[in-house]
Formats: sequence, structure tokens, C-alpha cells
Amino acid sequence: MGAIAMTTTVILDCDNACGLPGRDVDDALTLAYLLGREDIEVAGVTCVFGNTDVVRVTQQTENLLRSAGRPDIRLIPGAARPGDNDTPAAAFLAQTAAAHPGELIVLATGPLTNIAAAAAYDPAFFANVRAIHCMGGYFGAQQIGLRPAGELNLSADAAAAHAVLNGGAQVRLFVTEVCRQLPFRLRDLSLLRGIDTRLVRHICSWLALYGISRGVCRIFLWDLLPALYVTHPDAFASAVTGATADIDALRHGRVILRGNRETVRAPQTLSDAAALRRDIAAAWRAALPSRRPRLHKHRLGHAPAA
Repeated sequence: MGAIAMTTTVILDCDNACGLPGRDVDDALTLAYLLGREDIEVAGVTCVFGNTDVVRVTQQTENLLRSAGRPDIRLIPGAARPGDNDTPAAAFLAQTAAAHPGELIVLATGPLTNIAAAAAYDPAFFANVRAIHCMGGYFGAQQIGLRPAGELNLSADAAAAHAVLNGGAQVRLFVTEVCRQLPFRLRDLSLLRGIDTRLVRHICSWLALYGISRGVCRIFLWDLLPALYVTHPDAFASAVTGATADIDALRHGRVILRGNRETVRAPQTLSDAAALRRDIAAAWRAALPSRRPRLHKHRLGHAPAA
């Protein structure tokens, strides 16, 4: 008998707005990647405000799960605004971590309100999770093309970010500097063969919007990095570490880590981006394959039945 592949259990906490006009696509790309991996078990998806309001985040994520044939995955609405702690998402995160201590990895790709709320619901939450991987922040000001990169996750609820980064959990933080090392460019469109055309259209639209607004013919797979750290940890190196983060800096999305303990690690380098893009596209293809219309027999050279 062949070896049984070990699976890692994750919850994705996201602000997915893919499919809405002018909204980014990387939360959806992250979920599609997770769904296409045989070594990942998605225990649930929790939703948070951010790229749009939490109602539409939930709706768009439900649409994606349905398209992927995974309506069985639990989808739980969460915070509608900063400091919104009393939500089903907070309870689900805390209860799932308590039921599986030391096993659950939380992937946070939006504001950290739901994660901080889970710790408010259960003070043991940070000890119960195996790790929290979150995308957000920067060490120094960033420019992408014609415009500053900006920051929309940690700064959207700085108090929550402060609670999570200073809470003692094992946090892996993916800041702008490392996320920019995983671009998706025009020439990478060849990787999208065999993937659901709706997802391909969303990626192409986002590429076009970046080109128009920033003057660059590439996007960045920001939210995928927390997931890639689960499946490809050896691709990351040279981390900045600490145990506390400065609250005033977080209000602007800037990360300043202090302390000798290494509970917070922010990887700085990413290797083999080309290989990672191929692996990502293969997972998208597995989760959301293209659905070509079936040909009738007479179109294949067979006469229709009389």
C-alpha cells in the first residue's frame, strides 16, 4: 500500500470580494488553491469586512464554494466593522481551536477583527491554535507602478492586529515586501489553461485594472502567501522576528516588531516563484476545472438517431 498523505487542517478568514466590479481577486485565488490541494482540509471559511461589506463577502464566498462543488464547507459570517466581537465567526474559530488543540492553522487574509474576537470569546484561543498566518503590513513604504502600495488589513483594525500580534500565538506575518516577490504577469496567463473561465476572467480583469491604474502589467498574489507557508514552508527564509508590535505604527499598516522572543515571524525572502506559480495553477485547475460544453454525437461525425 502507498503512503497516506498527511493533511493539515485550516480555517480561512477572508474578505473575499472577487466577482464584484473593481475588487481584488486574491482571497478567492487563495480559497481555490486550498480547495485544490489534497494535503489541506478546509474546516471552514469565516468572513470579515474589508474589500467590501461582510454580507457581500459571505455571498461571493458562497458562490465560489458552490462553483467548486464544495457547499459542504462551513461558511460563517463575522465582523462587520472594527471591534465587532460578538459574531458567529468568533465563536466558530474559538470552538474549533478548542476541539482540536495544537492542530488548527488559521489563515487570515483580511482585517484581523475575527481573530482577535476569537481570543476575546475564549482566552485560550491563542494557545489552542497551532499557528496564525496573516497577510498585511509593511516594514517600509512601498510603491507599485504609479501609486503607493497602501495597506488595507492591519490598519483596518489596528487594535485587533495589536491583540493578535502581541497575544503569544505563533504568528507568521506576510508583509508587502515578501508578497511582492510572487507576481502574476501577462506571460503567466498560459498557466490558466483548463481553469474555469469565470476565474480566468476575474484574473484578467484585475490584471487590466492594475495596468490602467498603476501602469504595470502584473498583479501580486498577496493572500496566497499564508497558504503557501503551509504547503511550501521551505520556500521562505530570512525572517524578521519579535514578540510585540507597536500599536501606533499598526494604525498606518507599518510593522515594528520588538522583543527577543520569536512568536511573530515575518519571512523576508521567497524562492522558486516560477515553480510556485505552476503549483498554484495546478491547484486552481483541480478546484475549478473548465467546464466545456459536451458535444453531441452528430457533431463528432455520427448521424443523430432517426
